[in-house]
Amino acid sequence: MMGLRTATAACLLILTMAGCGQRTTDTCGAAQYQHLVGGLSTATFDLAVPGDSRHYGSDEPVATDNPSRLNFVHSGPDIAAVTNPNSKVIRIFCG
Repeated sequence: MMGLRTATAACLLILTMAGCGQRTTDTCGAAQYQHLVGGLSTATFDLAVPGDSRHYGSDEPVATDNPSRLNFVHSGPDIAAVTNPNSKVIRIFCG
């Protein structure tokens, strides 16, 4: 019977190896906007961003099938979150 330490070590090894082949690429330039995460959504109003970028509320379902598309997710359930003066940017990513 496998001991607890051996089982734990085996699980950690498997989890570590599972992530080895994954790469994170910044295909849309999201890295340059990460400083806005946690700040007010209004800070995104005057940005020079690609034409196919999207801004939406955190509860809105969207397709993330375009790795070159820049996405700004704002706190709040819908598109009104983008213009709400109290809304914050909660995530910026490609997809």
